[in-house]
Amino acid sequence: NAVQLIQGDAGAGKTTIFALARDVAAKSGIEIIAATPQNKLATELREVTGIQVQSVEGLLSQHRFATGKATSVVIDNARADLGGKILIVDEASMVSHRQMVGLMQIAERGGLAKLVLVGDIKQIDPVEAGRPFALFQRLNAPTQILSENRRQQDPELRTAVAELKDGNVRGALDALGERVKESVDPAKAAAQQWLGLPEKERDSTALLTSGHNLRQQLLDHVRGGLIAEGKLGDSSLTLQTFDNLNLTTQQLKQLSSYAPGQLLEVFRYQPSINLPAGRYEVRGIDPN
Repeated sequence: NAVQLIQGDAGAGKTTIFALARDVAAKSGIEIIAATPQNKLATELREVTGIQVQSVEGLLSQHRFATGKATSVVIDNARADLGGKILIVDEASMVSHRQMVGLMQIAERGGLAKLVLVGDIKQIDPVEAGRPFALFQRLNAPTQILSENRRQQDPELRTAVAELKDGNVRGALDALGERVKESVDPAKAAAQQWLGLPEKERDSTALLTSGHNLRQQLLDHVRGGLIAEGKLGDSSLTLQTFDNLNLTTQQLKQLSSYAPGQLLEVFRYQPSINLPAGRYEVRGIDPN
């Protein structure tokens, strides 16, 4: 198939098969390249597989397909660079409609031997509009399924993951049994347990939270413990930072996207709303 989907559940070895595919393709003289939606993922994938990896946006910009415009020179350059190669797109569930159109143009006009989209429809959706990876599967595009969990080797963990895969949270908690610890203050309890570990074990023990508020509470407890141990200085500096909401053009037009206290950065004059460049604060919301 010119376009091939691989739907892989979490822990099914999607990334592991990249290196195998690279070796098999190399025997036929075919080069495999890869792209992924995030730069951080690209770095990790490059280290794990040894394959040339770049971000999806970087690939689109490099070959000028991001805007949907392509001259004959651009197409010739793309063919010289990509012709006959296999392009694997990892975490394809995070690719938006706009990006997928660009990837399809690259596959067709750039002369790719094959475009392989690898991901999991149950994982993170794109920041921009659209869910093309899920849509392709719903429309019966050629798809191979990787379902066997190869990450967890412990029987109890494997059972818990299988229950979560089916959406059965209670079954997963029951499978974990005494491994599940309840607390009225989970951030404090988790921090105390982590601080009680030997330093070597701390380095290999992750603390994961289910949201920003719990994460901040956990960081406060851990930081306090490290200060008490003398691992951190007792002086501190507080910085105010801004979160980018990454709103689409359509979301920017919706009242529900705005709340008092938000800042709107306008980088160049917007004639449609007569708004000069600058920083604006949302003071209130008026439905009329």
